[in-house]
Amino acid sequence: MSNYLRKNDEAAPGAAPPRNRHRLWLATGAAGLASVVGLGAIGVVAATGAPRLTGLSWAGAQSVLTGDGTAPGGKHPEAGGQEGTPGDSRKGRPGEKGEHGEHGQHGRGPGQPVEPTIPVPCNRDALFSAVTEANYRQYATTLHLAEGCTYDLRAATNGDALPPVTVRLTIIGKHSTIERAYGTPNTTQFRLFHVANGGQLTLKGVTLRNGLVSGPGGAVLVDAGGEAAIEHSTLTANAAVGLTGTGGAIQNNGITTLRHTRLTLNNAAISGGAVNNTGALLVEKSQFEANKSAAPVVLLVTPGGGAVRSTGTAVIRESRFLGNESGGNGGGLQVAGGVADVEKSEFALNTAAFSGGAIAVEGGALVRARKIKLVENTAVAATLLGFTRGGGGIYNAANGTVNLAGGKLVGNSAGVGNGGGILNLGALSVHDSHLAENQATLTGGGLYNGTAGVASLVRTTITLNQALVNGGGIFNANGTANSVTLDVRSRVVENNPDNCAGTAITNCQG
Repeated sequence: MSNYLRKNDEAAPGAAPPRNRHRLWLATGAAGLASVVGLGAIGVVAATGAPRLTGLSWAGAQSVLTGDGTAPGGKHPEAGGQEGTPGDSRKGRPGEKGEHGEHGQHGRGPGQPVEPTIPVPCNRDALFSAVTEANYRQYATTLHLAEGCTYDLRAATNGDALPPVTVRLTIIGKHSTIERAYGTPNTTQFRLFHVANGGQLTLKGVTLRNGLVSGPGGAVLVDAGGEAAIEHSTLTANAAVGLTGTGGAIQNNGITTLRHTRLTLNNAAISGGAVNNTGALLVEKSQFEANKSAAPVVLLVTPGGGAVRSTGTAVIRESRFLGNESGGNGGGLQVAGGVADVEKSEFALNTAAFSGGAIAVEGGALVRARKIKLVENTAVAATLLGFTRGGGGIYNAANGTVNLAGGKLVGNSAGVGNGGGILNLGALSVHDSHLAENQATLTGGGLYNGTAGVASLVRTTITLNQALVNGGGIFNANGTANSVTLDVRSRVVENNPDNCAGTAITNCQG
């Protein structure tokens, strides 16, 4: 199994040309993050070779990630007004009669073959051959894995156990597992899937296990221009090692969607214990548990993201981050650039060796978080040449922007640092939120605002927090007047040893 059965770019005799793949729809002109945090135009550049996301709004990011490249209202910009349905790229085009009518699902033009559905026997060579054949034929294929089967892969070509996916390929399992065979020597390293530029991989009901690669993507590597959708699946015990070891389970440089998927016990030597994202990432109703990124912070180099690290565009909804660990910043999530929207998600018992026990925001990133819960996360806040460390719940670096609405931060801790709940060195806006029972060994039990930080709190309660030095509720280190504003509907009460310390804050007493 050391060589592919046919060259992936070899044209099949009489085969139809590849289907047109949907393109990344870039929304410009829609109301974006600027309307939320009062900033100017946003420019985000994905990894080299990936589409440039310039002026991308939240509406645009979510359209890119949740649909099928369609604009709001279902119109696809390349289809000349053709009707489309988000998530369905198989609509018949005008003039092509399909199974369900002239413009129905699965529409096919003259001579275009029916999408084959192929059962794959419980045999690793059969799986290898099926993927190879799909690439060779160059049209969409669905593979059905054997129920309860473990496809134990033992060899690879160029670090990939299976041929790189270059077409639209769907793999459906039923309690099926694809793994790097246990007992394989650590010197034999390979990932399980590689989605090349132009490839589209969908996995449903599959477990990916024990991938090991020296480099990015322990189980799955998605190149710029590639797409992956993983649903109702599990990725566990995968690892990316070495000096370029990012994305213990998934390295995404293209577009990746995770729905109803569990990622657990994955490890990365550098960043992104489960997922490292430089492209566009959507996570919905998924769980990240006990993943780890190992590399520590060294001077201005800040690796991290025990579960997820993103420098591209990320949308996370209704998901859970439990017990993940970072040797650097961001025990659960590190947004080290780009934009991120986190909604209705929970972060609990995550740990960062430096800053941001649950979430770290760095690299000029813009983050909007709504209705999130951060419970008992810890930033160990190891001392590093006098840098301010901490933020048991959230760490916002000097060039970061965070808008938090409807958040609950309870029982988070800054081990030997500042800001048990939040450490803010950049721009912070907090609305309708509750910070309680957070602890800081130094200052700012609820919130620490740094020397250049600016914070606005509206209809927010900060109570029962504790700092061993002062500023049990809020500590403001910025000497500029009104660097922290607190509206009359906010309450800072019953914190220990005091409610506010440092530069005076209007409407905060004691």
